[in-house]
Amino acid sequence: MSAADLRSLQEKPRFTPEEVRAVTWDYGEDDGRIYSFPPSSEHTARIDTLPNPFAMPEGGYVSNLNEWNRQRSYMQQALMHYIYGPRPSYQVVGLEKTGEQAEGDFGHTTFYKVYYGDGRRFFRIRVTKPARGGLRYPVIMRFEHVMEHRFPVEAELLSENRYVFVAVNHLDLAPNEKFEYQPSHIQPKEAKAIMAWAYGASLSMDVLERLSFVDTKRVCITGHSRTGKAAICAAAFDERFALVVPNNSGAGGASSFRTFGQPGAQGIQIALHQPSWLSDTLAEFVDKCNCLPVDMHWATALVAPRPIFFTESRDGGDSLWAGPRGTYACWSALDEIYKLYGEAAVMRNLIHTRAGQHDQLESDYRLLVSFCNFHFYKNLMILEDYRMNAEYMDAKKQHLWTAPW
Repeated sequence: MSAADLRSLQEKPRFTPEEVRAVTWDYGEDDGRIYSFPPSSEHTARIDTLPNPFAMPEGGYVSNLNEWNRQRSYMQQALMHYIYGPRPSYQVVGLEKTGEQAEGDFGHTTFYKVYYGDGRRFFRIRVTKPARGGLRYPVIMRFEHVMEHRFPVEAELLSENRYVFVAVNHLDLAPNEKFEYQPSHIQPKEAKAIMAWAYGASLSMDVLERLSFVDTKRVCITGHSRTGKAAICAAAFDERFALVVPNNSGAGGASSFRTFGQPGAQGIQIALHQPSWLSDTLAEFVDKCNCLPVDMHWATALVAPRPIFFTESRDGGDSLWAGPRGTYACWSALDEIYKLYGEAAVMRNLIHTRAGQHDQLESDYRLLVSFCNFHFYKNLMILEDYRMNAEYMDAKKQHLWTAPW
């Protein structure tokens, strides 16, 4: 894209699908450097706002895309150290078809066991495709441990020959609670639960690449609450996920560990409430959260410039527990990352809040489908409708840094 074309884009009040997709990027190659991180006891400086992702470990600040590409590698390693724990390196070693069933007249489901590592461990996935063959379809992938469950939009979209649906059984990979671990799980010393679930999504992508009816360049990953956290983690470490839609993902997901005075927000306390989900290092910052040198906008920064859509509830049940202020703060800060790829790219960073319970409702799925249809099928979506914040006006004040160019 030329500078003149980019300026033309920036001057328009609305952007068509073609225009938004026209903002291109090149991730480049990192230098393979392994970074070291000081112990938590040495982190004594308070950072009351969101930490600067452009501050390089060797000093100075990112000033061009080559430096940003190297910075991405550093940020991944920092996220593993402070938040997620290590990322495993297993390979898919076997695939077993365990069942099939028709989805009425409009689709077909196949159940698989995916064997990985030494071949003694596996997790289950469900793959449901439209009845019409001969095409490569985009994918909506979600974490779901009930293999018989169907997403509310499946029947309609299968009948329209639009999407393949994939359900990844995350509880086969790691349990919700620390006392539920079995030898078949990825153990906490190998990967904490959120990282294990995210890695299962990447292994599932390896499987999808073998299926003739799947277009692996058009895959959207979503999840609710804890698996919304995993959806972000998956996309932060695997660029094959084209779109990300975390739903009500809270602290460790779309929301920050800093609560910004939000009454009832969990924030960094998640490190104590769910110690098997996140890095042991994170718990060392529970009493000094403002000394934590990273926060969740670092993870979503690694999604950029791929499109991301945060769908949130704001006032029902445990919605406040999920930290809406922290979500808005991270979402607002994320604009500065997207600006690296041109002002038009901020239209890839979307958010929507609704009244009601902490759940992934049919209305949330409908928004997800609109988002996917916009990017995968060029359907209309008014992006400006999902660029609004009328609920936490101090969000933009919670980062003190801006895009360096």
